[in-house]
Amino acid sequence: MTNIQQGDIIWVDFSPSVGEEMRGRHPALVVSSNDYNQKTSYIIVCPITSHGNNFSGYVPLHNYKIHGRINATQIYSFSLKRMKSQVVDKIRPEDLLLVKQIIDYALQIN
Repeated sequence: MTNIQQGDIIWVDFSPSVGEEMRGRHPALVVSSNDYNQKTSYIIVCPITSHGNNFSGYVPLHNYKIHGRINATQIYSFSLKRMKSQVVDKIRPEDLLLVKQIIDYALQIN
């Protein structure tokens, strides 16, 4: 099993997809906690894209190996068994905080 951590940017295959869902191979940000990843053998990610409209659900990536924007309003869960690629980059804590704030706003779980 891979040692994927919260804040890692990895490559994920989002296919098959339906409608406007992300499709194909894209980078993604791991947002799930390290404990969750280890205990469940799943990860939760937000895709990174260079497309889409211009709304507040995106967090731009500046000065990373991957270019684009994190779509923090699309959240996906994958088995770690599907993950074959290595970590591409690690997000800075301040950018991860922005993503977490958007997810919190979108879910509004009390």
